[in-house]
Amino acid sequence: MTSGVPLSDEEIRRYLEEVAGALKPKGRQHTMLVVGGALLAWHGLRDATRDVDSVHRLDEELQSAVALVASQRGRVG
Repeated sequence: MTSGVPLSDEEIRRYLEEVAGALKPKGRQHTMLVVGGALLAWHGLRDATRDVDSVHRLDEELQSAVALVASQRGRVG
């Protein structure tokens, strides 16, 4: 998810929680790994990042949850 506007550590945490909440409670289990600039921001090693990377292709259910949160937060673009 990217909009060109930096994401702080708190925003990364909140958005990942919202993505998890958008998934079906009894659906497939997903594991999200935070890597790259997002991981550095998460641990306070940089102020922010402009995107959150994925180490593998997201399945359709996870893509939908990410798209929903991104659109709700104005982070599409």
